[in-house]
Amino acid sequence: MAAKRPAEPLLPNGVGPKALATWSDYVAKLKNAPTAEDAKHALSRARGYARALLDQGLLSTTVYTRLILTLMRCWALRRDALDQTVSPPVDPKS
Repeated sequence: MAAKRPAEPLLPNGVGPKALATWSDYVAKLKNAPTAEDAKHALSRARGYARALLDQGLLSTTVYTRLILTLMRCWALRRDALDQTVSPPVDPKS
């Protein structure tokens, strides 16, 4: 007789598809935030979520670090994009 399979197949380190989808939602909100404040809020939520997964033992320290580095890159790109839309271009002739 075959062993019963879990309801959700587990991804590496025990993170299920639902957790991965939640993480992806936070990253998408960060990348598409219309304002710097919205981006900052999405960054905070995603960092907290990653920390909760680490604290539950669902992520290794290495994976957690990579997630945080990914978040910081997304934050920097979004912040730069928002800065370009807010501030007018500098005229090099002046």
